[in-house]
Amino acid sequence: MTPLRWTPVTYGNFPHFLQFLIQQEPLALNILAALPQKNGKRVPPPPYAVKMFLLETGTRAVGAASVSASGILYCHTLLPLKQEDLKPLTEAGSLCPRGLFQIAASYPSSEAFRQTFIRPSSSTDFFVMHRPLENYPFTQIEPNACRATEEDIGRLLPVHYRYYEEEVYLYKNTPPPNIIENNLRLLIKNYRVYFLTDGKGKILSKLNTTLTGERCVQLGGVFTEREFRGQGYAKKLLSWFLVNELPKIGKSVSLFVKKENGKAVQLYKKCGFETVGEKTLFYFDLG
Repeated sequence: MTPLRWTPVTYGNFPHFLQFLIQQEPLALNILAALPQKNGKRVPPPPYAVKMFLLETGTRAVGAASVSASGILYCHTLLPLKQEDLKPLTEAGSLCPRGLFQIAASYPSSEAFRQTFIRPSSSTDFFVMHRPLENYPFTQIEPNACRATEEDIGRLLPVHYRYYEEEVYLYKNTPPPNIIENNLRLLIKNYRVYFLTDGKGKILSKLNTTLTGERCVQLGGVFTEREFRGQGYAKKLLSWFLVNELPKIGKSVSLFVKKENGKAVQLYKKCGFETVGEKTLFYFDLG
């Protein structure tokens, strides 16, 4: 059997690395989105900003990984890995200021990470779901849905904060309010945030885009206020987004959903999403 080998990404093998990532969208979107652009084309990031690797067997690319300067590791593989196969990644992570403190690994390599990092504070398994872009012959009227602007930050912020508490920070501490407010401002400025109201200004549900690849945009932040759940508001907002807003972006859409969140999985399936892969997100308590 041809051995697996991690090769650092250089200008020489970057086209091969990029081709693999594009073929694997949306599963490798986190890695692809980390690449900067120059003259409209993706280029390798500065070596001090991120470490990137291509996993090969013979002449075939079977995986890719990136370790950011802040120590977040994203790994997508087509073949199962053993603990010894992770050594180049963990060595690169140890050079980061905080080491590897968060890892997103695609199945079938998740188990190797689970065995290597035996003391994460928590881990969560996700489905990766994908919906192709379609040309809809109609529009869905939803007068109480809209795209957020900076003027909406004041009323969106409490909802965004509760989303962080429930969905994002699975371990000890939710970040300070100013960090969450800054995150919301950046989402509105650099991506797209949408929300649904009851017609009187009360926000019922929200969602936003987070990452953009060559062919795919990633959806995140899908959240309905607790007292309004079970009434179809998330489906209304998501359906309106898919029909009216996604064609403006011109890309297909993907998202992550916790495997144990059966209601959310069913919601996305009803809206035309299909499961295309699995990932495990590991959190590490450094406090």
